[in-house]
Amino acid sequence: MAEVRPFRGLRYNREVVRDLGQVICPPYDVISREQQKILYHRSPYNIVRLEHGQELHGDDAGNNRHARAAAVLAEWLEKGVLRLDTAPSIYVHDHFFGENGRLKRRGFVACVRLEPPEKRAVLPHENTVSGIKSDRLMLLRACRTNISPIFVLYHDQSGRIAGILERATKAKPIADFTVPEGEGHRLWAITDTVFTEGISRVLDGQTLYIADGHHRYETAMAYQQEMRSKTASYTGQEGFNFIMMTLVSFDDPGLIIYPIHRMIQGLTSEAIGRLEKAFEDAFDVQYVTLDRAYDSARLLSETKGLFVVVGLVQGKAGICHMRADLDVDRMMPAERSSTYRRLAVSLLHHLVLDRLLEYSEGQGSITYTHDGVEACDAVREGACQVAVLLPATSPSTIKAIADSGDRMPGKSTFFYPKLPTGLVLNYLETSA
Repeated sequence: MAEVRPFRGLRYNREVVRDLGQVICPPYDVISREQQKILYHRSPYNIVRLEHGQELHGDDAGNNRHARAAAVLAEWLEKGVLRLDTAPSIYVHDHFFGENGRLKRRGFVACVRLEPPEKRAVLPHENTVSGIKSDRLMLLRACRTNISPIFVLYHDQSGRIAGILERATKAKPIADFTVPEGEGHRLWAITDTVFTEGISRVLDGQTLYIADGHHRYETAMAYQQEMRSKTASYTGQEGFNFIMMTLVSFDDPGLIIYPIHRMIQGLTSEAIGRLEKAFEDAFDVQYVTLDRAYDSARLLSETKGLFVVVGLVQGKAGICHMRADLDVDRMMPAERSSTYRRLAVSLLHHLVLDRLLEYSEGQGSITYTHDGVEACDAVREGACQVAVLLPATSPSTIKAIADSGDRMPGKSTFFYPKLPTGLVLNYLETSA
């Protein structure tokens, strides 16, 4: 099962970079173009230059953002902006968020051996998109570095890992800072083998569950195969056999999962009529005032609805329940797990959204947000025509999906807050 080990992290040299709050960034998939510009101007050493570099006019196969990222990384290594820690470590990370930083999520950063899903060491729960994996693979080839950790969940029913982490964090942190957006971060480097081996022993034989970072995990698997074929004296201990992860307990009180809502636009009036019929063919739709949809989590909890659709009827929100006279199991793919076939997001996609482009003649498009207020406002202001507000998925459901070997539709879960990029990097030219 999972093989977890310490590694020599590549970190910012505090003699060069005094304020880490100016140089870390979110993972690539949530950085908007506007935020990218802000991060570029925040510091000449902001990690966005590696994680999600700007595309420039005239970019080609030899001169592009991935090549520039590799050049920046080489320059920072040469000038000592980034440097390798001298001892293999497991890095404990406390992430403070919410009003006045009153909420905390604790994780630890380690390297984990890459294994295919059939080995059941690391299991996915969500589908991936080939274009994103291609982009991440080009970056990995160029930089040979895990720039951002993937987010993984583990079980700690005995509390042994929690106890180890609590004892380790009695020492002074190696980093303690706040980013301009208000989130706080503390980081400790555990080099004591009593602690690091204790963590590894608890996780030995466990299955880990990918929360966020499915594309990067599959990219790392592809890179591993490429490098293995090029390595004459392959040992299995090369750095490319491992990937950097931040591991968080399923029981951590700071583990928060938001739903990802769907916003639909570009539909003809005929397509909207067909969309309305598709919803009403599959679901009992109870209409309420649009204002009630602004707190969709509460509305769904009170009505036990599957999801809320906004925009089919002007000024109204429709609470959708499965129709009692329909055989859901017959309508959903037989090869999918029973958990999958009952998920609101699965029902929405299979019974309605997967047919959207078909009956809108390719004119419709779907965008995503984890902010239900933003989705309702988008409909009210005409920025989109229809929004579907989904419920959050519980950690136990994510585990059940992964354990069954199934995967949820892409963009089904939003783990909040996102892990920061730039606290620690994993330079694959060193062994794990």
